[in-house]
Amino acid sequence: MSFNRRGRESSETDINILLLGETGVGKTTFVNAFVNCLFYDTLDDALKSELQVLIPSAFTVTDSETFESTKILVGTPNDNENCETDGQSSTQLCRSYIFPIGNRSIRLIDGPGVGDTRGVDHEARNFEHILSYI
Repeated sequence: MSFNRRGRESSETDINILLLGETGVGKTTFVNAFVNCLFYDTLDDALKSELQVLIPSAFTVTDSETFESTKILVGTPNDNENCETDGQSSTQLCRSYIFPIGNRSIRLIDGPGVGDTRGVDHEARNFEHILSYI
């Protein structure tokens, strides 16, 4: 399954959604979850099958009995997704992911998180990039 990752002119039938939130909140994970919701008919189908990963990402799962946390890395890392460093935004630059659904397209715009630990200057650059992208 592949989806258009490039920005293109928006039409009146397109729905644009900017994913904006704190670093590590799960914006990229949401895009990957959205892909799996489109790809599989039911949750049972998804659980029995291979995870569809559009964007490399990382998340932490905590065992409810032992309270041990395990970091899960999915996908193949690339220059735009730094999944290795906690506290820093994994997504470095905005990217659009366009999903044709019926006669419309949904464009999810994934970008750097808010509250990056690299400081105020880096945060300002992130916001400048997001504003120029949209």
